[in-house]
Amino acid sequence: MHMQPEHVMTFLLAELGTSGSLDGQQRLVVKGRFAPKRFEEILRRYMSMIFFVLIVVLEAKAVFADQFSFTDEYVICNNCKG
Repeated sequence: MHMQPEHVMTFLLAELGTSGSLDGQQRLVVKGRFAPKRFEEILRRYMSMIFFVLIVVLEAKAVFADQFSFTDEYVICNNCKG
């Protein structure tokens, strides 16, 4: 999974309803006690959501290839370059 650690952390903390941070080695430190199974469920949901978004983006690229240019982070209108 090639996601920004901060993005994954934000999702996990929101789903757990707690606070936390990344330590110096990019490990997540959360406040509270949670079963490992809970983390697994949330991470599986996160990955399925990311996969769904990726499919939608790839389909959009195929449909709108003439009208838009796609980069890793932006969609650019070929008509107005905005």
